[in-house]
Amino acid sequence: MKKGMIPVLIAIFGAVLAIAGAIVQYKEKEDAKENAKNAKAEASKFNEKLIQSQIDLINEQKKAKAESENSSKEIIRLNQELVKKTTGLLNENENVKKTQQETIKFILGSEIPDLKIFSRNDGEFAIAFENSTGYPIYDVVLKVQNFDEILKCKNIIKGNIVYLGDECASKSTVENPPFFIAPGSTRKLPFQSSKLEEVKHIRIECVTRRKLTIFCCVIKNEKGKIFSNIRVYDYGVDKNRFVKEINFGLNVSDEIYWENHFFVSKLMYFGPEPTEEIVKNATINK
Repeated sequence: MKKGMIPVLIAIFGAVLAIAGAIVQYKEKEDAKENAKNAKAEASKFNEKLIQSQIDLINEQKKAKAESENSSKEIIRLNQELVKKTTGLLNENENVKKTQQETIKFILGSEIPDLKIFSRNDGEFAIAFENSTGYPIYDVVLKVQNFDEILKCKNIIKGNIVYLGDECASKSTVENPPFFIAPGSTRKLPFQSSKLEEVKHIRIECVTRRKLTIFCCVIKNEKGKIFSNIRVYDYGVDKNRFVKEINFGLNVSDEIYWENHFFVSKLMYFGPEPTEEIVKNATINK
């Protein structure tokens, strides 16, 4: 090889290496671009999938929410229907209960009538029983006692019981046969006369289908006009229970007065002459 060819060959070899290096660099750049492009494409696909999954999740949440709201609305609607039906049943039961109560009230009737005193000229008066309720009062039995006369009979007081001889008391007692008082009606007893300034004391036992009530009446003829005061008691096994006092222009506020004229704090026992056992340690009044 000629001496002058070596530099040329070296130059050629260097150029080849430079070209090869350029080709390798180009290839690497192209590969890098391709890799970057692929990576970008992969990232884009991933982002699209991520976005889509988020969209799907949001849609599922919306769907679930809508279904939940629909379920809630349905539950509310069903509850409302249940409340309506329950209310209807309760109202129906209440109506049935009221009907039953009304039926029972008509069967048993009201407890007691109201007592009234009617007057007319010449100092005459009549005792009357008024039914101011909407229900009948059945089996009314009245035992009207002239207590001014009964107090003259021998009586024996033992504890809270007053024993009176029935033979003596019956002479001043009028017992009426059972009768019925329709709603809104009045049953009036016969008129009786009263002298001027005379005070009468009348005790009435009123028995109905439902209870026994005692009326204590003080009636006074004052200048030809009748005034009265009435006390009402529920009969009790151990003691009569005071219910009310009705004043028709006559004030009788003294408790001792009621006790002396009616024995209001005691139970009345009408029967044969009390036995020696009863009389023992008792107070005897004549």
